[in-house]
Parts: sequence; C-alpha cells; structure tokens
Amino acid sequence: MKKLVFLSCLLSLNATSALADAPQISSDLDDATFSIVSMTGDSADRTVVTKRVGVIGTSYAKRVLNCADRTVRFLGSANIVEDLASAKQDRESTPIYKGSLSETIAEVACEASDNDAPVLASQGS
Repeated sequence: MKKLVFLSCLLSLNATSALADAPQISSDLDDATFSIVSMTGDSADRTVVTKRVGVIGTSYAKRVLNCADRTVRFLGSANIVEDLASAKQDRESTPIYKGSLSETIAEVACEASDNDAPVLASQGS
C-alpha cells in the first residue's frame, strides 16, 4: 500500500517540484527510505536516479528502464550523485522482477508518456 501512495504522489509532481518535498517509499527489505531524484529519457531508455536514506547513511543509484521490454539495467551506486558517472555498471539488462524496487520505480517512470516524462533536477550530497 505504501508503494501505491508513493506512486500516486510521484505522478503528481511537476518539473519544478522541490526535491526536499519528493515523495518517499519505504523498503520492505530494510528500514531505508527511497525517493526519485531525477528521471529523463523516453520509454525505451528512461534513466532514473534514486536516493536511499537508511541506517548506514545516504546513497544514490542509477537505473535505465525499457518500459516496453520491462527490463532494467543497473548503472551503479554511489554516496554522492556526482560519483554515479564513474560507478560500475551492469553489462546487461535484466527482467524487472515482481515486488522489487525496480518494479516500483518502473511503475512511475513508465506511466509518463515520452513527451511529458517529469524531469527532476539532481541534488548533491
């Protein structure tokens, strides 16, 4: 249910929304909270950066989604957004698994059309 609330809130964001007010989602795996920092590209190549805040600190992850194929490619994680550019990437895309964080992200990212996908500005550490 928390995921559905997150999805509804995120879809109501616009490009000028402040990141401090970005909707968050609780992970079923741990006590971390996730939020979407940026989302760009078309539905065949939608890039999403997420922020994770948990007991061990804050980290960022970058994924590229193919909405039609329902696949995701992990592009890396880092402690600050700027370090994502040099993060280790997966070589291949994998299916988006039911119940995964990638599935929740894809539900939001793939809902937006190619012409009106929200573009949220990145934030630093």
